[in-house]
Amino acid sequence: PKIASIKRGETEYSFNALPFGGFVKIFGEDGEEVAKSCVAGELTEKEASRSFVGQNRLKQAAVVVAGVFFNFLLAWFLLSAGFMIGMPTAGSSSDLKIKDAALVIVNVLPNSPAEEAGILPGDKILALNDDSSFEITEESVQNFIAGHADKEIKIEIKRGEDLKNISITPMLGVIEDHAGIGVSLAVVGIKKLPVHLAIWEGLTSSLKLTRDTAVALFGFARDAFLGKAHIDSLTGPVGLVGIVGDAYRLGIAHLISLTALISINLAIINMIPFPALDGGRLLIILLERIKGSSISPKIVGIVNTFGFILLIILMVVVTYKDIVRIF
Repeated sequence: PKIASIKRGETEYSFNALPFGGFVKIFGEDGEEVAKSCVAGELTEKEASRSFVGQNRLKQAAVVVAGVFFNFLLAWFLLSAGFMIGMPTAGSSSDLKIKDAALVIVNVLPNSPAEEAGILPGDKILALNDDSSFEITEESVQNFIAGHADKEIKIEIKRGEDLKNISITPMLGVIEDHAGIGVSLAVVGIKKLPVHLAIWEGLTSSLKLTRDTAVALFGFARDAFLGKAHIDSLTGPVGLVGIVGDAYRLGIAHLISLTALISINLAIINMIPFPALDGGRLLIILLERIKGSSISPKIVGIVNTFGFILLIILMVVVTYKDIVRIF
């Protein structure tokens, strides 16, 4: 339902009650509707020629990919801004561009000893077993944990400005072949660059993020097809609120990075050749170009409706799983 709207020229901008994301409803997207309007005399031939389906296929394709392109531009802009103010970046203390490097927990496995002990992504490891002389490196910490199977250890961490001592017992089976607590580690520091270098770093980081996200997404699709993936690994709008909250707690740079990642994810997902997505529309345009004529608008409408229903069902299931995880 529409809450508020404003019209500028021929375009109406609206704010709707259901937060399903942004959308653009273009005049003449539905070929069947345009055809019926022409037959009924509601549209003249000149007006119909201005519709989406009245444009050549190159223009149609450009319109379809425009949203995806701007998703990428947004990620580039955000990451560039992040590197200007200082972006948390995996690296090493020997890298002159990385400042304040520390060993950081970047991921915590569900139902692991680390999660049960209250360890969170973003926690910095300062010391082990109250030994301030112990050299904190990724390898040394992993070896220390692996050598203390079923033995309680103390980990001193820094979370924001707070220092915490956490007792935890590494368990066999958490990680293959040796004991672990269920975390991923990386040396992370702050990378701050001048404007011209930040823009370039933002571009290369956006491209790398796009590549890595696409590989991960299609890897998940492959595993799902083979029956190896589980829907519990997906996160919907409800679960995303918690992730955004964690990023906000860690600081504005983390929130910028997460927003860029979400934008890249939206771009890649929208380009999947599935009905009701931009990629599905692009595939239809390509098939029409190869075929040399338009596909029946009625068939296109049925296919898109079917795809939309499947997406809604998936969203409902994922949202339900998110709520169950919370409670």
